Amino acid sequence: MCLAFVTIKRDQVNYFDASIGSLLSGLDDKERRVFSLNVLFANTNPDVHPSWGQLWMDRLIDSVSSYNVSEKDFQRLRALEESHNWYEKGVHDYTYVLDQCYLTRAPYIGIFEDDIIFADGWLAKTLRALHDIEDQLKARNWLYLRLFYTETALSWTSDDFAYRHMSFIFLVAMIASCGALLLIRRTLPSTRRHLDIATITVICTITVPAFTGLVFMIGKYNITPMRGVVEMNKYGCCTQAMIFPRDQVPNLVNFLRDRNGGQTDSLIEEYADAEDLRRFALAPPQVQHVGIRSSRDNLEINTRTSPAAIPGYNIVDIEWEVQVTAGGPTVNVTGTVEEVYAHLKTINPDFETEFPPIDHKNSIEARAADYSVSSYFCQGRWAGCSWSRIQQGISYLDGVPGRPSNGPGPGNCGRVSCSYNSAIYWCNDKLTRRDWGVKNTYQYTLDGFYDIASGASFIGQTCLIGTDTTSGQVFYADNWNVIVRGDSC
Repeated sequence: MCLAFVTIKRDQVNYFDASIGSLLSGLDDKERRVFSLNVLFANTNPDVHPSWGQLWMDRLIDSVSSYNVSEKDFQRLRALEESHNWYEKGVHDYTYVLDQCYLTRAPYIGIFEDDIIFADGWLAKTLRALHDIEDQLKARNWLYLRLFYTETALSWTSDDFAYRHMSFIFLVAMIASCGALLLIRRTLPSTRRHLDIATITVICTITVPAFTGLVFMIGKYNITPMRGVVEMNKYGCCTQAMIFPRDQVPNLVNFLRDRNGGQTDSLIEEYADAEDLRRFALAPPQVQHVGIRSSRDNLEINTRTSPAAIPGYNIVDIEWEVQVTAGGPTVNVTGTVEEVYAHLKTINPDFETEFPPIDHKNSIEARAADYSVSSYFCQGRWAGCSWSRIQQGISYLDGVPGRPSNGPGPGNCGRVSCSYNSAIYWCNDKLTRRDWGVKNTYQYTLDGFYDIASGASFIGQTCLIGTDTTSGQVFYADNWNVIVRGDSC
């Protein structure tokens, strides 16, 4: 194997030395010879990195380097670094080390970030996992083995029958427990003293639903933990530790270079989806992310649970008032638009046929007549995200019939769309008022979900960096705003 680290100087803290130490800890000479270890110091001036030039580097690492590129490319990298355009530079660095490892002719190539800690025995488990993928699963057309993923991304989703039919599960649990207790009471007269009707009623209507709710609250990952090699074509997060088969590298590199910039993990997932490539993860994770501060100037935003906090706002569930069938009544649903779509399709399998996405190519201009933009800003506090993923969320929003409600305000935000760490938030800033000493709050309702889509489209296009990275916030004159940002999902 060829293993490569990309490291960059961080303010106040340096995780790199500990990352290398945990990688090599406990390995004997035979295990160490299994892989070559390469490090790219991804500062145009590597002298600023505290580990550059350290004597231990030459003793423990096979190849230590900075950029070996033309003067033109070097000046471009310097410009990206000075402008803090980490999304374009990050993609460049990732493809750079992929190319360097590809030249070694190693059958597997592992790319790691510099803020991780390896588990004891990681190498033996990783080699066994690669063997299982190739020989036992006989997997073909697979893109990577993931050694790190976030458990927060593996929560209940609309793909799970129990979560999708939660009300049904509660009802079945209540009926089954009630039936069992009544049967026991009838067949065993001695139990009637304790199982009177009042007790059975309390157990069936309070105790059983409470414990059923606890099962859901515990989380799917804790109830059914994963072990060994598992297929993870969805919800895999981040590029901390990924191993690629050699034959997949050239096409992946070409794709990333064509896209030029963006969230590297989102772009890799986009490529895998487009090429119908399988993705695997080793469970439990053999690597943990230890850095709370991002090297991309996003502060702690990328390490928070989903949905991430928004300073000055409460996070609320968005209520969707939508039609299930053409001309039929509306129902109220909560969640992201992706979850709403999945729920509606279980009720009406022809939902997407009856309500195709609306063509809003001129949505910004069309909505401007109804809602005036008072201000907007790009990037700033918001982490970058994939514009192509945001466009998918916009397409969903354009196709949802009905009107969205958010509130009461002010200071409420709801996450209306999120996929592959790219999220759209809709926030209500409508002020409260007092009439005759009574506080009245405003629940804000828009004309349609396409209004939110229009705001996301405005930010996506206005704040685009490179070809696929965007983030920002647009404020409307009648006190609502839309945020496009990186998030955990």
